[in-house]
Amino acid sequence: MFQPKLCMTVVKQRGAGAPFLYGGNLIKGIEAAGEFGYDCVELHVRAPEELELQKLEQALDKIGLRVSALGTGRAYVDDGLSLIDPKTRELALQRLKGFLDAASVLGAKVIVGCLRGNIPSPEQKQESLELLAEALARADLYALERGVTLLLEPINRYENNYLCSVGDAADFIRSAGLASTGILADTFHMNIEERDLVSAILDNAGLIQYVHAADSNRLYPGGGHTDFPALFAALKQSGYKGEISAECLPLPSDELAAKRWLQNMKGYLSNL
Repeated sequence: MFQPKLCMTVVKQRGAGAPFLYGGNLIKGIEAAGEFGYDCVELHVRAPEELELQKLEQALDKIGLRVSALGTGRAYVDDGLSLIDPKTRELALQRLKGFLDAASVLGAKVIVGCLRGNIPSPEQKQESLELLAEALARADLYALERGVTLLLEPINRYENNYLCSVGDAADFIRSAGLASTGILADTFHMNIEERDLVSAILDNAGLIQYVHAADSNRLYPGGGHTDFPALFAALKQSGYKGEISAECLPLPSDELAAKRWLQNMKGYLSNL
């Protein structure tokens, strides 16, 4: 049986157009995920202190859910921290370590997506890659010591200007020698960047450790034209053991998107 845990995204402060199913109080978001029938939650906050771990753990125990992953992107979006910006990279790395500490308590993974920043100019690409490799090597060791998995998320070229494909991320992880870092494969970004989604999954099976599922238009699966049956069959074939999370637009409403995502996902998976 292929039965990955299904996760709902919850963000403390959701900006316009952000692909999270619940925005607002984290505890209320966790309660909503439990009511809808999700297995776990993926949480996004600006800084780890906003998690309020003691209250969070009490709510998770009461509702019977766990945290699958912590997102770090708000540190970039809200505070401008970047792992390749000489002015902010040390602060970004300290923020990332704080997320890793919280993840070690929660048993969660930690996502590095837009926190890696954007390369300022083509001439600075190699320097930026070296800066990222050095920062993630430090974070990777910190994660390894705490039993936490880091997730490098390839992001499409219109939102991030390097490491946009799954293959690019895999090559980077291998070249940097990152032992506790895997890939977060996001089907929305993959639909833009990959020639063949199935091949991208099968070719990098050993490194893909987490999945974001959103359709070609970033709606819930079934709202666009992505071939999810073929994609999930490839995940099953690859021996995938991670979670699948709902990072999609909250349309037509938070509740309907959350319910349709879960309903359609269960339908796809039940046919494998």
